[in-house]
Amino acid sequence: MSFVLWLYLVITVILLFPESVRAQPANRVTYDNSVSSGFQWGVTRVTTPAFIIGSGANRAAMIMVAMSANGAANITASLGGVSGTVIAGTDSGTSATLRTLIFQVINPPSGSQTATVSWLNSMNVDVGVITASGADQTTPCTSGTFAASNSTPAPATSVTIAGNSGDLTASVGFTGGNWVAPFTSQTLKWGIDSGAAGGDIGPGTGATTHTWTAQFYFQTHAVSGANFRAATF
Repeated sequence: MSFVLWLYLVITVILLFPESVRAQPANRVTYDNSVSSGFQWGVTRVTTPAFIIGSGANRAAMIMVAMSANGAANITASLGGVSGTVIAGTDSGTSATLRTLIFQVINPPSGSQTATVSWLNSMNVDVGVITASGADQTTPCTSGTFAASNSTPAPATSVTIAGNSGDLTASVGFTGGNWVAPFTSQTLKWGIDSGAAGGDIGPGTGATTHTWTAQFYFQTHAVSGANFRAATF
């Protein structure tokens, strides 16, 4: 094939199929798997059931923690023996009586693994994990944010998570009441545990608003979110 003919074909494809050619980012985070522990009552340590982490390159995970009180201290988290670090901006702290926060884990091992979270001061806790491939291996999780209130002005609570096309946003929502179907405006990946806690992912198209909806006004909500950042090559 001559160069002129090859160039003609390339230009023709671009003109005929502009979305398929131009819209896809060079690098993309891909959802892998998820698991949750369900609520464990009056404890200082939770380990999830074993689940399978895929063998895709540039793996990362978010360990999502929903706590019934805000007084836990010395919180640590790990997945497959790899320690996690709290994603800046995700810890709702004492903003509400409930608490949510998210840890990031870089390159957890593939295969059957469990996540463990421990802390001081016993309480009821649910732990969920979302794993992905194609994530940056220096800072895989960015754009941490949260919204928390002891008396929500509306039944729904939202966080908008910054990101680029090809990244993957995710959030954890916890209510003192019950989330109502479809629970979240995005794609539910774990939960809803005890009607009150779950985790979701966005569409991977950039900045995304994650809205969790409960039954009533004036409830206690805590929602934390972050962004899996795509690896660059």
